[in-house]
Amino acid sequence: MISVSDFDRPITDGDLERIGQDWRPTDPLPWYQSFREMPMAIIEENEMPQWKDPEQLWNAAQAMGTDFVRYPAIGWAAHFYGQSEYLPKYPGMLPEEDFFGQVCQYFHARGGKVCAYNHFGGVMYGTTAQTHPQWLARDTEGNPIPWNDMHYLGCLSGEDFLNAMVNAMDEYCTRYGNDAIYLDAPSWYAGECHCQNCRALWQTYYGEDLPDSFPDGSPQLERLRQLHQRRIFALLQAVHAVTQKHGIPLII
Repeated sequence: MISVSDFDRPITDGDLERIGQDWRPTDPLPWYQSFREMPMAIIEENEMPQWKDPEQLWNAAQAMGTDFVRYPAIGWAAHFYGQSEYLPKYPGMLPEEDFFGQVCQYFHARGGKVCAYNHFGGVMYGTTAQTHPQWLARDTEGNPIPWNDMHYLGCLSGEDFLNAMVNAMDEYCTRYGNDAIYLDAPSWYAGECHCQNCRALWQTYYGEDLPDSFPDGSPQLERLRQLHQRRIFALLQAVHAVTQKHGIPLII
């Protein structure tokens, strides 16, 4: 099991430059070259899955002049494939549905490729909020922060949530052999969050209680930005470990 905490440490001045060098393939790897040259059909799913037959996606991709499709595997802290040990099911799908797996099987049987889309940001379905309330962003009073009436804002401070997302990626890569991972975000949509995870992380990083406010230009706001950057940096390295394990490219 991959743990984000294994990659969590203060960011140094040379880290971003090092990552840019280490993550860029230096050898003419076949998958890397074909990936750079191949157009990709972008298929979106939001509130309710609209695509019901993988042949429809194949025909749509062919009409766009490609056999490479980007289709969601994870969105808003829910998964689009058969069963997951780590995440709840996408609310618009039946428990037995495995459409992402069907897409991978259909495309691979015809020599096509599938890039797994993952939304790794601050929005969570209301169903996820019910099963995993510890993943939600919260205001100073401890109340969950709603978004768009029926959804909620999530938080990237929690180790449980980050590990669930990263290991779900490893899970579907192992099961379906998708050809790439696309990472949308990650970001803190909530900006300021006062959940227990943020309070604990602030105490760990800075040895003091989380402030109630972060005025513009204040040292507190700069520390908050550093916390966000450090957490995202650890997360990106954990996801990169997944793609390295499976020998596929990571798109951010």
